Amino acid sequence: MGIGAGTVIDIFYGHQRGRAMGIFVLLSTNGAHLAPIMGGYIARDRNWRWCLWASAMINGATFFIILFFMPETLFDRPDESTQEIFADDKEKIDEIEDVSSPREAYRSPPMEFKTYIRRLWFWDLDRPASRQIKAKDFVARPLSLLKYPSVAFPALYLAVNFGLAQIEAGLTVATLFTRIYKFDTAQNGLANGLSQLIGATLGELCSGAVTDAAMRRARKRFIKGGKLVTSELRLQAIWTGAITVPIGLMMYGLTIHFGVNFVAPCVGMVVACFGGQIISSVCYTYSCSDCYRHRSTDVSLCFNVVRQIFGMTLGFYSIPFGELIGFEWSFTVFSAISIVTFLPIVALMYHGRRWRMALGEPSEY
Repeated sequence: MGIGAGTVIDIFYGHQRGRAMGIFVLLSTNGAHLAPIMGGYIARDRNWRWCLWASAMINGATFFIILFFMPETLFDRPDESTQEIFADDKEKIDEIEDVSSPREAYRSPPMEFKTYIRRLWFWDLDRPASRQIKAKDFVARPLSLLKYPSVAFPALYLAVNFGLAQIEAGLTVATLFTRIYKFDTAQNGLANGLSQLIGATLGELCSGAVTDAAMRRARKRFIKGGKLVTSELRLQAIWTGAITVPIGLMMYGLTIHFGVNFVAPCVGMVVACFGGQIISSVCYTYSCSDCYRHRSTDVSLCFNVVRQIFGMTLGFYSIPFGELIGFEWSFTVFSAISIVTFLPIVALMYHGRRWRMALGEPSEY
């Protein structure tokens, strides 16, 4: 998942990355939503081991396709290139990315078959010595980006809301829907998977394209009036997600507590997942594309590490916590946590650029 976000940054321009990153996040998260739909029927009609075997087969086929048919997207300038040429090219690239001046769009030359084959090698033949992989590149250097607020705050907010809006439902549906609504494995899979699939898809329709349009309008205002366009502009699109996630969690917890028809908690999952998808898309695009695109893969790795650590803990206390104080109160607590973790994002909206300027840019590889 970390490599995927970096690939999006490599092949799309700034005004296109909101939609592209949203599609990437949508597909990567919807895999987890499709799994219970298929897995429920597989587990019911075969057994739970077949869920793992089917997953292994699909992953093996996908790995084969990626390994042999997808070229490297990261561009490494050969050693013989001069610093003057690099600086001149970088200035032109920054001008196109940040100002989006009204000129004829640049059209890259078509990739020749020879170039395509060369980019399929397991190692980059043109990679300079300074870009050789080292052991510290796997953990130390990527996680060092967590010292930057524009990475740490979105990573925390994304982790909490992804866990509460999507993982939490997967953890509780099987137990609660079986107990309250007498659902079997296939029905639990449909309730969980379809609800989150619908919510995530609707959320993406309201996030990537909207943020890209906002960025284009802001750049037009910059061209006309000279008003500075900052990366934090994209964070304004996160408000919808920040509001709908707590609402969806409250709907789910209250309807479960009162034993309302199963449609009601499913609607709560749709609303929460809708907001969670918007948050995921905006956070990824803001940190990976707008702030530190030259370290986008490392930023994505930080997001995944924080998200998986938080998500891992939910399985230990979700059901016991709800049974102890009541699911209406446990999901109220989860909603409050979602709101509290949004406060640093609000601070980023107003002070993010100043903090980034004070800390400077992270070093390149």
